[in-house]
Amino acid sequence: MSLLRDEKACDMIRKLVSHPPYSEYISVFYEDEIESLQIYQHKGRKIIDSVRTKQGCIVPCLVLVQATGVMSNTSICKPSGLKVGIQGGILVNEHYECQSDRVNIPRHSLFAVGDAIEFPLTHPNHSQYTTIWRNWTSSREQAQDCALHSVRPVLCGKDMRSSTHRLVFSQTLRLFELYVACLGVYESDDSLDASYIWGDNQLWLMKLQFHEEKAGDEQTLHRLAGALVLGNTVKHYHIGNHLLQLIKNRCRFSQETRDQLVGNIEKFNFAHCLKELHEDDAFLERIPDPAPVRKFKNPLLKKKKKKAVKTSDQTVKKENQAEEKKHAEAVDNVTREIESKLTI
Repeated sequence: MSLLRDEKACDMIRKLVSHPPYSEYISVFYEDEIESLQIYQHKGRKIIDSVRTKQGCIVPCLVLVQATGVMSNTSICKPSGLKVGIQGGILVNEHYECQSDRVNIPRHSLFAVGDAIEFPLTHPNHSQYTTIWRNWTSSREQAQDCALHSVRPVLCGKDMRSSTHRLVFSQTLRLFELYVACLGVYESDDSLDASYIWGDNQLWLMKLQFHEEKAGDEQTLHRLAGALVLGNTVKHYHIGNHLLQLIKNRCRFSQETRDQLVGNIEKFNFAHCLKELHEDDAFLERIPDPAPVRKFKNPLLKKKKKKAVKTSDQTVKKENQAEEKKHAEAVDNVTREIESKLTI
């Protein structure tokens, strides 16, 4: 849950685990912690029977697994005079150079990568904050970026190391029945920067984080800096891959293009709803705002009923099958068109 760093996404997971089938074997407690253990003796051995939380809840258990998370190893910092960040990690800059107050330590002599480091966020409104990525795959990419920065030569009097791009955070995982993609910088909940796109509140959510930048002609452009994608199909995972490429390439959009990108993803969500509805009529009841989908579906239903009065059952069946096939092809075409636009 801490990886999501977004209240709407966390609320989505809470709702998911509070309903069957997960609620049948999973109970989640929030803003609570273990206060004491209930232990009894059996043949000279201490066995845990239950735990009591600070809010007074008794939870029976046969096995207790208590996890505290990852703690950065900063034992090298004190004797070396290196700075430790507010979250307990080795403090580095955007090129993974360790920070120190000692004048006898050269600027480019000590580097650190991996989940032990703490570095500043890229969001302009949060430049005073630092973060730690608890993701082992980042270590390899950070080391590669660090090496490129440390050996890149000076070209025509310009230090080319300054052109090294900062690593873009990316992590994808499968959480219960959801595909989750955490990309770039998406921590801010500033409504001026973030665009939320909702689908079924238990199956689909996307957050796009844009940063405003000034172009040479003083035009304001919007750079896609981060995204958070949660969805129940592998297509949502693929959308995450497309967005990651836009983030890595530091793509900047005009206001019109940005709105078009958001609109295309909303259309994808709409097409996804139509596909689900084509297979399951009850899906309509689970959509927060079913009106647009119902408006699209109703003409087909009326057309079928009208034909049913004038023709035989066999003819109606064939015509209905043709309409359903035509409807499914239309949805597929919309989905393919939107996916192609997402690869800009």
